[in-house]
Amino acid sequence: MDESTGGEYSVDPIKHPWAWRGAVHWQADGGRFVAWRIPSTQFHSFDTPRLIELARMAAGVRFKVETDADWIEAEILAGEGSTSPVDVIVDGILHSRIPISRPTRVRVSLPAGVHRVELWLPQFGEIAVGPVRLAGAARVVPVQDGLRWAAYGSSITQCREAHGPSDTWPAWIDRFLGWSHTNLGFAGQCHLDPPARRTLATADVELLLACIGINIYEASTFGPRGLAAQLGGFLVDLATVQPDLPIVLVSPIPSPSRENRANSVGLTLAEVRKIVEDVGRTLASGRSRFSWISGPELLGHDEAADLLPDGLHPAQEGMLVIAERLSSRLGSVTLHHRPRLHDVIE
Repeated sequence: MDESTGGEYSVDPIKHPWAWRGAVHWQADGGRFVAWRIPSTQFHSFDTPRLIELARMAAGVRFKVETDADWIEAEILAGEGSTSPVDVIVDGILHSRIPISRPTRVRVSLPAGVHRVELWLPQFGEIAVGPVRLAGAARVVPVQDGLRWAAYGSSITQCREAHGPSDTWPAWIDRFLGWSHTNLGFAGQCHLDPPARRTLATADVELLLACIGINIYEASTFGPRGLAAQLGGFLVDLATVQPDLPIVLVSPIPSPSRENRANSVGLTLAEVRKIVEDVGRTLASGRSRFSWISGPELLGHDEAADLLPDGLHPAQEGMLVIAERLSSRLGSVTLHHRPRLHDVIE
């Protein structure tokens, strides 16, 4: 741990990975760091550029320590286009929400005493972050995590529409259950891609939630035959590599205008949902570590008008509804959780 006189600590994600959550890989970039949610080494020239862009967005990536620092500071360099804000959380409660431009120096005073302090990076927009600085600190120590889990999905999982990065539905599940998530939601790009499969196959998690179907419907990625085979193969491959990993498959939540409208391969969203659920039902019948949830159980058809402003993406209230209902279901999954031990800062 780097320390200067006066109790100022500088914490970067490569030297001090124990202080960071949510990134699968970090890349140094001229004194700043880029969080990758799919490692750059997993991509090839034939992979879609948009998935690569989204893999560099820091959805769910956060700094988390216990400290008595007087203030926290970090420099955020944003790319082109819109960027979500940065959140500072103190003892589980939102302390500050800071809009991001190019560049932004986030500096936030902290309450006196020892607290759990988190800095959440934007869930949407390409950014690089400098080391997090903590001033006036006599204590900077790791925080013990709860169960480590990952959510793979679309924009509905990435949650651009959340008010801030700590308000996504996976973040709220962490609060409800005391867990620690990795957000593998990729807006428009949840198509069972090989880089995502390879990342999940080696992920250091104890539960996988796979929310599958809406992007496949929108892009007409697979027809009736291909969808069942590709989805089933994707999940069986993961279960083969990680046989003790509980996998929960979630079918699409409702989208009223898409339910009975056929895409270019002739599938309606209702039919995509049925295929996903049939795959879930088949796999669950033969594997004790596999289960599935119907999307409309998390957000009902009769709730769509109020909770889906654009008919597809949940508003903040809808995310809370999903988080509450998923927490209840996931909390009942049989899990064998072994806490991870971190080195205490010297």
